[in-house]
Amino acid sequence: MKIIDLHIHTTASDGTFTPKELVDYAVKKKLSAIAITDHDTMDGIQEAAGYIRDNKLPLELVSGMEISTSSSYSYFGIHILAYFIDKNENEINTIINSVHTNIEANSIHTKDAITLITKLGGIPVLAHPKDYCLSLEEMDKLIGVLASYGLKGSS
Repeated sequence: MKIIDLHIHTTASDGTFTPKELVDYAVKKKLSAIAITDHDTMDGIQEAAGYIRDNKLPLELVSGMEISTSSSYSYFGIHILAYFIDKNENEINTIINSVHTNIEANSIHTKDAITLITKLGGIPVLAHPKDYCLSLEEMDKLIGVLASYGLKGSS
């Protein structure tokens, strides 16, 4: 059986391990694949990818990011995971700068984040839905609205 973890943070945001340490830990735990989804940055992706490649490690890396968005459904906002945004370093930096600019202005709406992720060929997924403290009815409504924007899943 293959085991994967598609929502991991490194020290590039609020994680405990550096990208290299995280890769070593995933290999030690015999994971088949991981997604590094640091908050509002993709800074750890290149380091982890290079480390896996250079050491020929048996681990698949999914590029990702957890984008903090504003939404009327949650006072603290909604987090959207962006998977498979495989771009060159310049394109990634442009994406990150755009996200950071919007976050600093506290203005990136969930719909805009989902639209951006989709435009870049990525897969948008709702992060940790249980943390929003919504009733089942409210969560169904939220997921319906986000799905209408292009949301592809929930983790």
